[in-house]
Amino acid sequence: MRKKSKKYKTKQKKPQKKEKQKRQNMKKSLKHRHRENQKRHLKRPLKLITMNEEEIKQKKLEELKEKYLKQQEEARKQDEVESKMQMLLNKILEEDAKARINNVRLVNPQLYSKAFRVLMTMAQKGYLQQGKLNDAQMKEILMELKEEKEIRIRRM
Repeated sequence: MRKKSKKYKTKQKKPQKKEKQKRQNMKKSLKHRHRENQKRHLKRPLKLITMNEEEIKQKKLEELKEKYLKQQEEARKQDEVESKMQMLLNKILEEDAKARINNVRLVNPQLYSKAFRVLMTMAQKGYLQQGKLNDAQMKEILMELKEEKEIRIRRM
C-alpha cells in the first residue's frame, strides 16, 4: 500500500508544477504584449488638435446663442404659466382680493404659491360656487396660511 501512496503523492505534485509553469508563461506573455503595445504607440505620430482663433470664437458664439435661446424658451414658458394663473385668479377673485394676492406675491412668493394652491383646490372642489372671493375672505385665507414666527428672548 505504501507504493500506491507514493505514486499518488508524486502525481499530485506534477500538476502543481505544470500550473505554476502555465502561470509563469502567461505572465511572460502578458509582459511581452504590453511592451510591444508600448512600442507601437511610440511609433505612431501624435495628432494635435489645432483650432485657430476664428474657429474658437465661432464655437463660443454658437454656445452663447444656444444658451440664450434656452433662456428665452424658459422665460416664455414662465410667462405662459403666470398668465394662466392670473386668468384663473380673475375668475375666482374680486378686484380688491386680486390686488391683495398680487401684493403678497411681491412680498412673500412662498405664501403666494400656497394661497394659489389653496384657491385652486377650493375651486376644483366646488367651494367657490357662491361667486367670487372678496378681500375679507382672502385675508382670512392668508392669515390661516401665514406661519407665525415665535420670538423668544433669552437672557445670558
